[in-house]
Amino acid sequence: MPVAELQSCNACGEAFIAIEERGDRLVPPANRQVTDEFLFDAVRDSEEVDEGDEATAVASPEIVLTHCVSPLGKGQTLLFVDRKDGSPRDGDGPDHYKLTGYRRSGDKTCPACGEKGSHGTDKLYPFRFGAPFVISNAAPMLLEAMPAADGVKVPALPQQPPEKPASGKKLISFTDSRQGTARMAAKLQAETERNFVRSFIYQTVQHNAAGSGDGGKIAELEGQLAALTALPDWRENGPIAGMVDKIERQLLEMKGGASRPVPWQTLRQSLADRPELTEWLPEVWGRRAELFEHGGSSYSSQIAQALLFREFLRRPKTGNSAETMGLARLVYPEIEKATVLPKLFVEHGKTLGDWKGLLTAIITFSIRNYLVVDVSRELLNWIMRKGFPRSVVGPGLEPAKGQQAWPHVNNAGHQARVIQLLSAGLSLDPTSTADRHDINEILEKAWQLLRPLFRVDSNGLQARDFDRLSVAAVQDAFLCPITRRVVDVAPFGLTPYAEKPDQLAVPIRFPKLPTDGDSATRDHFIATDPDVTELRQRGIWGDLHDRIALFSPYARSAEHSAQISPERLRAYEAAFKADRINLLNCSTTMEMGVDIGSVHGVMMTNVPPSIANYRQRVGRAGRRGQAVSLAFTFARDRPLDREAFREPHKFLSRVIAAPSVDLNSRPIVQRHVNAYLLARFLKQNSGNALRLTCGDFFGCPANTDTKRPVAIERPAVMFADWLSRATTAEETFAAISRLT
Repeated sequence: MPVAELQSCNACGEAFIAIEERGDRLVPPANRQVTDEFLFDAVRDSEEVDEGDEATAVASPEIVLTHCVSPLGKGQTLLFVDRKDGSPRDGDGPDHYKLTGYRRSGDKTCPACGEKGSHGTDKLYPFRFGAPFVISNAAPMLLEAMPAADGVKVPALPQQPPEKPASGKKLISFTDSRQGTARMAAKLQAETERNFVRSFIYQTVQHNAAGSGDGGKIAELEGQLAALTALPDWRENGPIAGMVDKIERQLLEMKGGASRPVPWQTLRQSLADRPELTEWLPEVWGRRAELFEHGGSSYSSQIAQALLFREFLRRPKTGNSAETMGLARLVYPEIEKATVLPKLFVEHGKTLGDWKGLLTAIITFSIRNYLVVDVSRELLNWIMRKGFPRSVVGPGLEPAKGQQAWPHVNNAGHQARVIQLLSAGLSLDPTSTADRHDINEILEKAWQLLRPLFRVDSNGLQARDFDRLSVAAVQDAFLCPITRRVVDVAPFGLTPYAEKPDQLAVPIRFPKLPTDGDSATRDHFIATDPDVTELRQRGIWGDLHDRIALFSPYARSAEHSAQISPERLRAYEAAFKADRINLLNCSTTMEMGVDIGSVHGVMMTNVPPSIANYRQRVGRAGRRGQAVSLAFTFARDRPLDREAFREPHKFLSRVIAAPSVDLNSRPIVQRHVNAYLLARFLKQNSGNALRLTCGDFFGCPANTDTKRPVAIERPAVMFADWLSRATTAEETFAAISRLT
């Protein structure tokens, strides 16, 4: 029986078991081997781009399928499979499996919803995770298991700032690839920043929602409110209505609740005041200092703004963020104040909640996804992989370059997401002239209501201003049946991603975090809270939620490899010894001859090529007489790693071979020839091999302000030309003959 791969569509969320029929056999699809394990994360990132993004997507692993079997029995095509040998059969029988699904011709469309992949990407991608994903999740757990640095007191409450990053806990990792080392260090640094910021956001909004008043005062205010609202026509009486509004705001402040938001400026300043941003993150974000010089506020405040922007600028479709995980939601004051329904909503029996949900969807899909935000292009380049800020123009206006039109029904082609949502919710047809007029009229009313959320610059360009919104806790939310992610609104009872009237959002409820509890209290909370248990059973609450509920601390990650300058390597080693770097990601440079002090744990991102390498790396932990040390090895999908995973005792019992050098080795000889030719070229051209850098050699000066030389003046181009000359071959023939 063949083992098939599970895949899903990133548009409709439908899952498929991919199987290929070849003659009388069913076999797994002949997928292209993926050599770069970071590709899967890149594919997922590229699919976060929603409608109309102009950036180039990353090509996903090519998949050629014949059958897309539905695990849920959906589809119109029947497939009968022999239970014994897994071969396809023409009809049903007692020894046959009866499967349903879809046929696919390999045109990179989803066979269920018909959506096509953009920029050459496939609409289906596999449920496959590379080593970077697994390791980036394992590293924080391993670091958490390490003891705190000597003399460092661990905070009583997890949300309290520690004395040093992650209380000085340390872990060293090894990767045999220098590029892999660099990418892993960057990924771990980004992940620890994101999870720390998410923990801070979750803690802050949950604490704000908990309230601050005592029961007696609340009861007194509720009595006053009941007496005032019992008066006839109290709404028309200005002084009484003002008193009611004041008491309601006092009750909201004291009772808390998910409707009590934190203003964006308050959230940003609270984050900026923590030592993570005042002391530690500037060491990482130092290269951005030039960007922040003219920001008009403190350095830590600008870093806080950048970190919050990275979390909230766009709402990802399927990726992790504070919103899609149900940790927080954005609150728009103009939407909260809305009280009047459009006429068409009243005629269709829709509610104020439907109207507010639609307004939120417009901001999310027609504004945020197009980056219609008040942010500089320079900052955006640092916090997002692609995209550029835009401004918005109102209904009926033609957008210029760098501008985004307000959503409206177009006369042909694919309609915007909010148009599809409106059409499904109100049973309207965008191709009908009358319905098209009704949809555009609703969207014009939305523009009039939401316009105060945008800041107008000196050129009259309008972009959303984050200082005019707030962030709040999530309590009652919805599960999107398409993305399997949390959404905070469900206009018309539909998921905001709905294209059809039957794509209903499922109500869910999130728990209240014990914000003043210690780690033991929080452990008990995530283990016993009924809302957490329900969400976990439905696949909504995962290990990452647990880590954030326990407050994931900030940890510093750095690279230690031969492509880092000696000065910076020494600085990283000193910071690691001083407990200011927690995760030191190393290539083979750290195996011998470097003292990095006391380490309790070693993580290897692959099985080392020899037992000597393994023992040298493992020996990094426990050198100072620690009672316990840990060595964690991740086995990749490679022959050596698989062998070590299946039979670890055989790998560990290998004998260390005596070192030897084969002077006839082709790679060794080739490197000597290469070195000789480069040295001769530099000598003839008065070049200094000891001071020459790669950047200078290829015509890329270290100083970005320095103009690049023209191609023919770049040393690399001159070297290639010198090698192609017949005179060079004659001059170097004797020397190369001796080397080979």
